[in-house]
Amino acid sequence: MKLEIHPEYHQVKATCVCGHIISIGSTQPSISVEICENCHPFYTGQQKIIDTEGRVERFKKRLEQKQAATIEEAEKPKLEVLDNPAGSKAEKKKKRAEAKAAEKQKKAEEKAVREKAAAEAQAKKDAEKAARLEKEAQKKAEEAKVEAPAAEEVKAEETKVEEAKAEAPTAEEVKTEETAKTETATAENPEEK
Repeated sequence: MKLEIHPEYHQVKATCVCGHIISIGSTQPSISVEICENCHPFYTGQQKIIDTEGRVERFKKRLEQKQAATIEEAEKPKLEVLDNPAGSKAEKKKKRAEAKAAEKQKKAEEKAVREKAAAEAQAKKDAEKAARLEKEAQKKAEEAKVEAPAAEEVKAEETKVEEAKAEAPTAEEVKTEETAKTETATAENPEEK
């Protein structure tokens, strides 16, 4: 056996609740028991309630302590919620959901702002395009006003040319007139032929 590794073994007096003292060997300095061979119903043959009052009292005491602890725990989360911003799991989950909802709302607002800016930019481009087309239409109208008298002059000249053509004999008429003149001339001077 190795030295100095074992606990000390004493002769101890074990005391029972009934008052009986037993001398036994133990490593503990003193022992107190609730029941012994002198008071146990199996050995005595009598059934008596020994120390029942103490057991009941201990049970009631433990029950009261548990109830008090339960009440404190019920009140404690309320205090923790006030003290601890994170709170319980349900509250953490609720806060996470609220944070996600707030983030989604923020993104939706940013998207709406971007869409509004894009719509305004498109409206501005459309307005500029409409203004540019209107200016082009005005320029064409002014050019048409300037070209209208010139076109009328060209038409007037064309009508004069046509009238002149209508008054001028056609090539066939000229040929027929020439042949008629030559025929009349030959008829007058048959010798020239």
